[in-house]
Amino acid sequence: MNARDGAEAPARDPQFERELRKAGFSKHTILALVYGSNVKTIEELRTRAWGEPDDSFGLHWELAMRPNLGPNGLAEVVAFRETGDPRTAAAQKPVQVVVVLDAAMADDLDAWIGRQPVSVSRREAVRNILAAEITSRPPRNSLEKG
Repeated sequence: MNARDGAEAPARDPQFERELRKAGFSKHTILALVYGSNVKTIEELRTRAWGEPDDSFGLHWELAMRPNLGPNGLAEVVAFRETGDPRTAAAQKPVQVVVVLDAAMADDLDAWIGRQPVSVSRREAVRNILAAEITSRPPRNSLEKG
């Protein structure tokens, strides 16, 4: 029992922990996977459907929602799935893009946010719109008239 809130600590799986250590995962990532995810075996970590970043049933989404895993841990999982060795991981750093909107565009963005089933920030709304637009049609040359 956790004296602080009366809840029991999550069950620890020593076999899974040993498998992760043997595979080369960092201690921080091991703890995040053992205590913070629904993944129970190293084989599941290797083969479970990755999904898209916004797919709430994919492994990517589940792991990205774990604040204790972090970008380095997620990069270790990606490297493990691709090469079999999490030590080859390089954390993927996000790229910041600054966009200035005029008042009309900001109003349109706010209206779009208001139509969503869940309230999101303007930043998250722009990311969602961009992701949907990029994946919904083939890329086109920005110099072509369209």
